[in-house]
Amino acid sequence: MRSKRLASLAGKENYLWSAVDKLIATRQPRRYDEALAIVWDLHDLADLKGKGADFKSRMRALQRNHSAKITLIERFQKAKLLE
Repeated sequence: MRSKRLASLAGKENYLWSAVDKLIATRQPRRYDEALAIVWDLHDLADLKGKGADFKSRMRALQRNHSAKITLIERFQKAKLLE
């Protein structure tokens, strides 16, 4: 099931990152949960494609751009998505 979901998302990474940005921009904690779910998909896609370094780079940029959003950053840290 998970592999089918990831296969359906392959090639849509730019769209997914854009969706994450839009969800974060709402500044609503429940939207942060939606963003986190998408980031997990992006993480797993990057692992499958051997693009972990690209994922980490995007996450560092996300952390840098949204460092004032403590709740968001805490969620990413708790999920171990930030280094």
